[in-house]
Order: sequence, then structure tokens, then C-alpha cells
Amino acid sequence: MKQWMKIVSALIVILSIAIPLGVCSCSSSSGTENSQTVEVTQGNLQTTVSAFGSISMPHQAQLTFAIGSSTSNISWINVKFGDSVPKGFMLAKLDTTSFDRAIELAENDVELAQLALYAANSSEEKQILLDKAQIALEEAEAQRNGATMRAPFDGVITEVGALVGDYVTAGTTIFCLVDTGQTEAIAMIDEVDVNKVAAGQMASVTLDAIPGVVINGYVEAISPQATIEAGVVTYKASIEIEPDSSIVLRDGMTAVIDIVVQNKENVLIVPSSAIKGQGSNHVVEVVTGEGTTEDRVVGIGVSDAINTEILTGLQEGEHVVIQGR
Repeated sequence: MKQWMKIVSALIVILSIAIPLGVCSCSSSSGTENSQTVEVTQGNLQTTVSAFGSISMPHQAQLTFAIGSSTSNISWINVKFGDSVPKGFMLAKLDTTSFDRAIELAENDVELAQLALYAANSSEEKQILLDKAQIALEEAEAQRNGATMRAPFDGVITEVGALVGDYVTAGTTIFCLVDTGQTEAIAMIDEVDVNKVAAGQMASVTLDAIPGVVINGYVEAISPQATIEAGVVTYKASIEIEPDSSIVLRDGMTAVIDIVVQNKENVLIVPSSAIKGQGSNHVVEVVTGEGTTEDRVVGIGVSDAINTEILTGLQEGEHVVIQGR
């Protein structure tokens, strides 16, 4: 019995030593599995500024009749909603009866003024009357010419605001015309990023309405005036986009614009996850031999969040440690 008790006690002692050793071994192995090494290589880095925005067709016009203060009714409309029209195309016309009558009266006044001037043998007063009559005739002719509406540029009719027979004045909008051939993206740049953006920088535009399509362009201009909504300050930037007949764009489509603010080629890069902060320094763990590493201070440049440029402290071909996930 005593012999049996000695055996049990010996087993308990052995297990109490073996179990902690097994736990330590597993922890060390786990740490090794969770890290890996990568080679320091040369590559390209781009840093971008992202902004929300929309598609815009800036060349638009609300068309009205150029008839001064006159009122007349529409006698003829030659287009409908959605029609594409070329520049100079006749869109609509007013009843010109009153304008024709005004021209007849103005022509009579000019003739009478000319006769009066001839009879007075070049009187200054009669000359003034003739000049006024001629001006009145020109105005009457201009009003009749303004009774015919033509397209000022190539475009699409997006709104028809009147019907045949409606009485209109010079301020009445009859049509909205949009030039679909001139398209741009408007990006709303956050105030934190606006000073990184400059005219001429390349940009890419993606659209919620057309998934998978990327439209290339460049920054054309940036507004100096802020747009403030709900306390958020942004600045409007116009993005000139490359025309593509295979993509149907519409005014107001929601867009995401990525602007390339830095582009570096053939620079030393490492994964950003390899860089650790140590006080004011940036440190990487460099493989120095079989199973050995050392911490090394490095100078860093630009980063695209995935990779970071290395300015000093590493050479191409060296290996650094990154922590796995």
C-alpha cells in the first residue's frame, strides 16, 4: 500500500511540471505562426483624396422669347420633351400679327419724318424726329424677329413649359435645353484635403448608377468659396471627364471621385503594418540572420495605407517582420 502511494505521488509531481511546460511551448509556437516576413522591394505609390459628388451638365439654358415688354400668344411649337435639336433649329413661334402691325406704323412714321425733314430743308428738330422714328422701326423689327425661337446650341429638350395658344411675356420659360455633350463631375472636397488638390491632377470617377465602370478625368478648377452644410465645410471642384459614347451619363448622378494628389514611382516600399511607432521614431523589425531580428529606425515618406515609402534605414532585398492577422 505504501508502495502504491509513493507511485501516485510521483505521478502527481511529474504532471505538475509537465503541464506548465506544455502551455509555454504552445504560446511560443503561436507567436511564431502569427508573424511573417516580407521583402523590401521597389514599387509605385499613389496617394489619393476621395470625395462625394455628382455628374453635372453645365451648359444649360432656359429659353424665353426676346419680345421686350410685349405679350403674345404661341402659334406654333416644333419640339417635344426629349427631342435632340441642333444649333439654330426653329423651336417655336409667336403670333406676329401685332408685331407686323407695329412695323407698318413705324415705317409710316419714318416716311413722314423724312418728308418733314426734306420740307424743312435739314432742320435739326426734324432730324431728331427722323432718328427717333428709325429707332422705333428697328425696335419693332427686333421684336418680330424675337417672336421666333431657335436653339442656341446643340442639345436635348428637357422641359416644355407652354402650349400652343398660351399668352407669354419675355420672362416666360418655354423650354429648357441641355447640352449633353459637355459633361463634368463636381466633387465636394473636405476642407482638410482641399490644399492637397490642384488643377491638372488626375482623377477617377465611379457611379452608383453604373457599377464597375471607372471614368477617367482631371481636376479642372477648385472654387475658393466654401460650401457649408450642417457645419461641414467643403469646396467645389470641377472634374473634366473623358467622353465615352458607350456610357450614358445623366445630370445629377451620384459619384465618388478619387483624385491622385501624389504619384511616386520606383521607390522602396514595405507594408504599412511592418512599421511601429516608438516614441517619435518609426521602427521596423529587420531579419538579420536565421531566426534573429533587430529593431531599426527608418525614415518614411508617403503612404497609401497599404504600403509605405521608405526613405532611409532599409535597402532593397532586406526582409522585415509583419504581424499576421
